[in-house]
Amino acid sequence: MKRHVLVLAVLVALVFLCSTGCLAIFPKPDFPPIGFGYLGYYLRLGWFDDAQAWYLNQDGSTNDIGTAKTLAPFYWLAPELSSALTPKVLAGDIAARPMYIVLNPEATQGPVFSTAPGEALYSGLWQIFYILWKDGAVERPIINSNASPDPQGLPPASDADITATGIVAQFPIVATGPLGGPWIPAPPGTYRMKQVAVDPDYAASKEVFLPTFSVFCSELVSKRVTKEVITIPDVGDATLADLLGANLAPGLLNVPDSDTQAFWSIISSPYLCQLPILEYCPEGAGGERQTNKYWTPIVRLIYLNRVNLPPYAVINNKSFISLLIGGGHLTVASDTQRMGILFLNVDALPPW
Repeated sequence: MKRHVLVLAVLVALVFLCSTGCLAIFPKPDFPPIGFGYLGYYLRLGWFDDAQAWYLNQDGSTNDIGTAKTLAPFYWLAPELSSALTPKVLAGDIAARPMYIVLNPEATQGPVFSTAPGEALYSGLWQIFYILWKDGAVERPIINSNASPDPQGLPPASDADITATGIVAQFPIVATGPLGGPWIPAPPGTYRMKQVAVDPDYAASKEVFLPTFSVFCSELVSKRVTKEVITIPDVGDATLADLLGANLAPGLLNVPDSDTQAFWSIISSPYLCQLPILEYCPEGAGGERQTNKYWTPIVRLIYLNRVNLPPYAVINNKSFISLLIGGGHLTVASDTQRMGILFLNVDALPPW
């Protein structure tokens, strides 16, 4: 399916108020001409707590080569995500929560999630469990992750084998319950991610739009700096999640610190083209051919203050940041927040 861009008319008008062509300063999203504005994603159907759970499977990451290959080119291999199966602290919770996929009969239902946005363990990261019905068992829909004897929950061991795979995949949930009507406010008993924009026919098209953010990246070996595009569906901090209209994802805090990466945002910048800087970005053709072993979509949001820097100085790479921090020209204002980001493979997009 072709991916679409939505530019709201009120946002387009803002473009002409700025002569620099650079309008994005995190936490504000992109407005053209610097970025896409809003990027289209197709909803996939899963289940949570006896209700539909609508999730995204584009621009995410996984530790599994096979999953990355299946979802390429708009998915990324990220071996670092294996740490989401390891507690950050001894006897603590792991970040990747169970997601159950029924293998037989094939393709009869979507995955079953064990948590949802706003709950204490939700992170947008999932450990995949396979469910295989045994011969002679009465197969039935599974629409919640409760243990037997729940008639709509997981089957007992006598009826099916449930196997943990060690596969971690990033699938943000953006809505629960039936689709249709205004996106916001969410109908009673349902959930809607606030940052989403929709067309009137979204319930039929199953397409939603997320605001984009431009970031600076530098290639691992050549150090060439590029401008890339991300979306931010999951945020660990309630205040920031509300500001961005993102999912509240406290479970992101359970990812070990050593397997996250820096997302530097330079505050009080007088220069409008000062984008955030990602410590590492995916490289290669996407999918299983992603070649940067340090890539992870789980980022530590680090706010930096400028100190005695000229107003025209644009900071766009990790080495420059390290140099400026060492020289006292950048100071850390905050480094306690986590985000789960989706990274767009711009090279894989068809011509508009």
